[in-house]
Amino acid sequence: MAKLSFNAAKAEPMEERQFTLIPEGEYILSIVKSEIVENSKKTAERLNMQAKILNGEHKGGILFIGLNWGHPNKVAQDISDREFKSICDAVGKGGDELEDTAEIHGIPFIGTVRHSEPSKEKKEDGVTPKYGPKAEIKKYESAEGHSLAEGVSSEPAEEGDSEKPAEKPPWG
Repeated sequence: MAKLSFNAAKAEPMEERQFTLIPEGEYILSIVKSEIVENSKKTAERLNMQAKILNGEHKGGILFIGLNWGHPNKVAQDISDREFKSICDAVGKGGDELEDTAEIHGIPFIGTVRHSEPSKEKKEDGVTPKYGPKAEIKKYESAEGHSLAEGVSSEPAEEGDSEKPAEKPPWG
């Protein structure tokens, strides 16, 4: 419970939010936020991360990464372990033993974004998908020497974020 002072009679209700799906393609990204939370079934944890787009038309856009952490299903955990290893490799930490996700924050990498299919589960109307397509990072690569990374540096941490930016990009 949180104590607050708020007069709802004086506030305007929010309008329906419209989200634009980030187009498919390659982007220079940087992990800017991460947290471990309990999964919805309370059987394991999830590592939730946010990757910020560092350049181009969609600069400042956020992509979400959710990985199983300590999941009892070995296949589900193996998939997440492989994805996290790919992230570590892309940011130059593939040979390291990490103790904190802050160690991978602020380091540019290339992410290939693809759109997922809409959910097969339907809304109450029985026709509309419960969830539309989403932009997902399907491939992680080092930014070192990549043409997209020219002139891009990591951005400082946003207030309230627990990350620390890299001292300097791994390519120089």
